[in-house]
Amino acid sequence: MRGERMSAAEENRRIAQHFTELFYAEKNPYRAVELYVDPDYIEHNQHAAPDSTGSGSERLLNYGRGLHQTKPHVQFDVRRIIADEHTVVVHGTYLIDGPTGEAVAVASLYRLADGKLAEHWEVHETIDPLSRNPLPMV
Repeated sequence: MRGERMSAAEENRRIAQHFTELFYAEKNPYRAVELYVDPDYIEHNQHAAPDSTGSGSERLLNYGRGLHQTKPHVQFDVRRIIADEHTVVVHGTYLIDGPTGEAVAVASLYRLADGKLAEHWEVHETIDPLSRNPLPMV
């Protein structure tokens, strides 16, 4: 309905979804970070190495740039987004070299503060193409 305000959970879900679209699908980490990431962002992802210079948001931007340079065909397919008033979980699948490459199931947990992504944790596991389960981790 027009004029109704979104709940905090709905707004956080929208933020995470648009951030993910910009960062991965549109390959525009600069815009994603500019719009949705707190300057003091804290990163727990083991693949986003800390940098001795700059803020957490700058490190995330550098990670995004590097990802798209070294893996230009990477895709992230969102399976579901679960949100409440302070946190969002984005569950999906990385396709590292496009649809024919390695697939990795991912769950990213974000803490939000004042409408910005403030902290991030990630768990991931390579999807075995020989899995006995036809629906592994999706």
